[in-house]
Amino acid sequence: MANNQTTLELVQWAREVAEKRHLDFAKILEAIEEGLAISVRRKYDSDRAFRIKLDPKTGEATIYRLWKVVEDVNVSTREISLEAALYENPNIKVGDYIEDIDEDEEIVLDRIGYNTFRQIMTAKVRSLENEKIIKSYEPYLGTVVTGRVKQTKGNSVTLTFPELNNASPTANPELDEGEHRNVEGIIRKEGTIPGERLRNNQEVKALLLALESGDPNKQQMVLSRSAPEFLGALLTKQVPEIQTGQIEIVAIARDPGVRAKVIVKSHDQRLDVIGACLGVKTTRISPVSRELHHEKIDIIPYDDDFVTYIHNLLTLDPTQEAQIVIDDQSNQIQVAVNKEQLSSSIGQKGVNVRLASQILGWKIRVYDLESFEKAKNEEDQEYIKYFIENLNLDEDTSRFLVEQGFKRIEELALAELSELEELFETEDAQELQNLAKAKVAEILNAQKEKIAEANIDPRLQDLEGMNNDILLKLAENQVTTIEDLADLATDELTSYISMSDKVANSLIMQARQIVWFNEEETEA
Repeated sequence: MANNQTTLELVQWAREVAEKRHLDFAKILEAIEEGLAISVRRKYDSDRAFRIKLDPKTGEATIYRLWKVVEDVNVSTREISLEAALYENPNIKVGDYIEDIDEDEEIVLDRIGYNTFRQIMTAKVRSLENEKIIKSYEPYLGTVVTGRVKQTKGNSVTLTFPELNNASPTANPELDEGEHRNVEGIIRKEGTIPGERLRNNQEVKALLLALESGDPNKQQMVLSRSAPEFLGALLTKQVPEIQTGQIEIVAIARDPGVRAKVIVKSHDQRLDVIGACLGVKTTRISPVSRELHHEKIDIIPYDDDFVTYIHNLLTLDPTQEAQIVIDDQSNQIQVAVNKEQLSSSIGQKGVNVRLASQILGWKIRVYDLESFEKAKNEEDQEYIKYFIENLNLDEDTSRFLVEQGFKRIEELALAELSELEELFETEDAQELQNLAKAKVAEILNAQKEKIAEANIDPRLQDLEGMNNDILLKLAENQVTTIEDLADLATDELTSYISMSDKVANSLIMQARQIVWFNEEETEA
């Protein structure tokens, strides 16, 4: 045990700081113990290790000498072999510590030791203050805050928050006046709106995404003006019906500063959901658009009918002819419109289609009707040929199947017999399905042989959403292991195989989870 005036004064100081600055006394005491242990260790050029425990009431210090448990001892003054340690504690393992009270050791702070101790304490107190200040701003996370531009540097913008900072001490009485003035906001490149130029001292709104404390002297609010949630928060403030829950924002997709789509759903059948969001003479939506650097905002009504929903998303003219073909296998949608609608359906630089695709998670391709009909006829001819060659059907029967929406043998094999009996005589329907089932079995066996020959990682086959067609396409592109798939980007995978970004991303993320989990286990 060691008890002197120094440690008692340090404990008293810790209590005073904790009370004055509303900090955790126990954490300050831990920092004092850490600093004192370092000062004691300095006397031995770090050849020895110590731990110090202070009595929070009396200031009495207990000094412990530490030995780290290792397989082979290299430094006998601070290490002990596992074999020797097991005599004292049968449950001990490598990496643990054995400690004994050192009655002879004293705590003496010379000039160098005091400076080291002071640095540790200063850093710890600042760290605790930062934690406290950041915690005080947590209620603002996910909300829109207003700041003033302090400076722009490169592609990032720094903001100050005089109004928020002045309000915070009232809302958070534990914070000392002036502590908030160190809190600044940063809009990094990915959070800015392309083409927007913010001037010094300009008032700016942004969404508070996160709180950081990288600099011990300064806290940062990480902000965004490009996040979809920012648009949603601005719109919610303008539209009381969203605040009351009469209108629900289902989804938002943005090309910041260019165009956005907001999907809304009414929970009140009497309500004009579009009119409510736009406001009389666009009085509600216009302020939101101006705040977003005049971003064009489409308010889209949600619809349970998928085809109608696609119409709405692409803002197609309901009075004009349009054809929509949905391929569930590849998560692709083909839309054919007349030439007058073609440009607006695609949007400038493809923005309309791109945003609609983001909302749905499907690939969308838009064609003019004339080209689409021609392409469809060519495609149908390929399907007709496919049935003729694989099921040995005549051309008329094959054409009839295609006209009824059948494009794959698997669809015939899995169809309800009653569905086929509505199209053919019962005997013919049964024979057709038997032919399809036999061909599917033949194809599956052939695929299994190819998969075995390609030496494909079995873990790939277990992924949700994986099938033999995808496996073989992957093998053709030298992707045969789970690691190969994990290394791919979404656009790479979709260039190999026709599938939606959503499906491709799901397969890649499953592979990465397996690879990364195994790496962590190996390291452990």
